[in-house]
Formats: sequence, structure tokens, C-alpha cells
Amino acid sequence: MEILEILAAADELLLKDLLDYIQDHLVETKNDWISSYILKIYQTSLAHDSCEKLREFILATISSDPELLFKSPDFLSLDESLL
Repeated sequence: MEILEILAAADELLLKDLLDYIQDHLVETKNDWISSYILKIYQTSLAHDSCEKLREFILATISSDPELLFKSPDFLSLDESLL
């Protein structure tokens, strides 16, 4: 999950180009990884306003396959406000 730490650091340091690159890379090449950690990635995207591309991708992914959300090992600990 180091990529999420780098994403958060890029947001905090206002490194927009790096932030955009990471989001594009994740969305374009890491669909399986995103599906495996969808709630953790979604929570990270919510915590950082600049992660809008990633957040929109995750919401679209969940909309097209809601089971990803319900089968996630983190589902039971999900804050209800995120639903």
C-alpha cells in the first residue's frame, strides 16, 4: 500500500503532476489491485480532495459491481457515512 502513502504525500506537498500521474497509473493499469483494496483506496481518496479522478473511478467501479464493496474484508468496519 506504499502507493497510497505516496499519493497522500503528493497531495499534502501539492505535487499536482505526481498526484495526477499516480491516479492515472492506478486507473489505467491497476484495476485488479484497486478491486482487491477498494475500500482502503476509496477512504484514501476521500481524505484527499485532489484525488477526484481516483474517487470517481472507484465509485463507477462500485456502481457497476457492488459485490466488490460487500465482499471486501473491510466492509464491516466501514463508516456508514461512506455509504
